[in-house]
Amino acid sequence: MRRRLPATGTSVPLSRIAAIALALLLGAGAPSAAGADPAHSAPDRMQVARIAAGAAVYQTHCRRCHQISDTQRGYGPALSGVVGRPAGIQSGYRYSDGLADTGFVWTRDSLRVLLAAGPAMIDGLRCVGRPDLDPLRQEALIDYLETTSAGTPPRNI
Repeated sequence: MRRRLPATGTSVPLSRIAAIALALLLGAGAPSAAGADPAHSAPDRMQVARIAAGAAVYQTHCRRCHQISDTQRGYGPALSGVVGRPAGIQSGYRYSDGLADTGFVWTRDSLRVLLAAGPAMIDGLRCVGRPDLDPLRQEALIDYLETTSAGTPPRNI
C-alpha cells in the first residue's frame, strides 16, 4: 500500500514509513558515542519515529475525511493546528449543535477521548473516532497532529 506524504505529495509505501520509524527507534545509522550529536539523541529519534508513525495513522484512518492544510477541503475540518484550537470554530463546516456549544479546546486529553469514543463523546458528533487503534498508535497520531500549525503543512518527516 502506498501513501502520499502531506508535506511533499510524494507517494511512499506504508511499509517503508514503518521501516524508517522502526530504524529510528532502534538507532540504526546513529553516530558512535564518541561522535554523538546531542541534537540527534535517542529521545529525539524516538519522537521523530512516533511522528512518522502518527503520519501513517493519519494517512490510513483520518485522511478520508480530514485534510491537514487549511487550504484544502475535506468532509471534515482541516486538522492543522487542531491541538490547542477551540472545538467547532473552523469556518466552512456545519458543526453539530452539541459540538458548537461545548466551548472546549482540543487538547491531547480530549483527542484521546475522541479517538476512543467517537460519536459517543458529544451528541451529534459525526467523526467516527478510532476505537480500534491501540493507545500507542493514538498517541503517535496526536504527536503528529501537534507538529502541524494552522495554515501551514506539517514539518517534513
